[in-house]
Amino acid sequence: MCFCEKVLKRLDYICAKILTVFVYLRVFRVANLALIALAQYLLRYTFLLPQKITPVLSDFQFALLVFATVCVALGGYVINDIQDVAADRINRKDQTLLVELFSDNVLHGIYFAVNVIGVAIGFYLANSIDSPGFAGLFVLTAVVLYLYPQNFKTVPVLGNLVVAALCALALILVGLFDLYPALNDENRTTYSLLFQVILDYAGFCFFLTLIREWVKDQQDILGDEAIGRRTLAVALGTNKMNKVVSVTSILFAAYLVYYTFTYYFAFDLYFAAALMFALPASICAYVGIRIWNASSPSDYKLLSNLLKIAFLGGVLLIAVVTYNVKMNVQ
Repeated sequence: MCFCEKVLKRLDYICAKILTVFVYLRVFRVANLALIALAQYLLRYTFLLPQKITPVLSDFQFALLVFATVCVALGGYVINDIQDVAADRINRKDQTLLVELFSDNVLHGIYFAVNVIGVAIGFYLANSIDSPGFAGLFVLTAVVLYLYPQNFKTVPVLGNLVVAALCALALILVGLFDLYPALNDENRTTYSLLFQVILDYAGFCFFLTLIREWVKDQQDILGDEAIGRRTLAVALGTNKMNKVVSVTSILFAAYLVYYTFTYYFAFDLYFAAALMFALPASICAYVGIRIWNASSPSDYKLLSNLLKIAFLGGVLLIAVVTYNVKMNVQ
């Protein structure tokens, strides 16, 4: 074998390994999990801490909060893939599925392990801040995600609302664990304002996730129909569902524009306004227009990916707003 052949063979081997890594990253939804972690970190370190507050959690404890959130979310993805395999074989027949990489026993072991870790950390953190009831949020989330594939997902709208609410909860957890336990009469006004901003971001995540879930239901309608799952897309049909998503997306884009003028332009936050227009608002408007005549899975996949980019823009907005405020002060 000549030198060139050896090099080519080695390159083929490296490329195969890289592709394998990407497959594992995709099936375990690493990009989605990273977005959750990034949103929580940015919310604390680029929004809350610059307000000169004293956080309840230490840096290590906050890292545990993020890790616990990611663990429970990963458990939700794993159990969904286990229970949703029949529909996935139809909707994702050209992709490698998680159930094809691991045995059923291994997947259930992963699911059990990450949930135990996530819930246990939740119990530790809740008790460390003298709010033991907050541990119930991790237990409730794990239970809801377990029931989601076979119960909530089969009810029109309900399954979408559950996913959107849990996405919003990931941000609300930051305020509950890092602000709420330190609330008193002296800081009530400041902390209430900070928590309201967190709720604004959570609301953004809720509605954007809801729209994306509807688009994904359109993308997966063939598999859902085949297994008898009655999502809103199946119940209404493609044409009517397209119009529901279109109107919702355009209305949400209009609200984002209103929010930008009311809060960003009013306080000269032009960098934040530019990012809002460039990603979340413009993408939602485009999705609203484009989905009206969408019909193929590839159409819906494109729109779903665009909405994920819009979500990333919203996450980055957390840091940009704080940076913009500092620029104005200087």
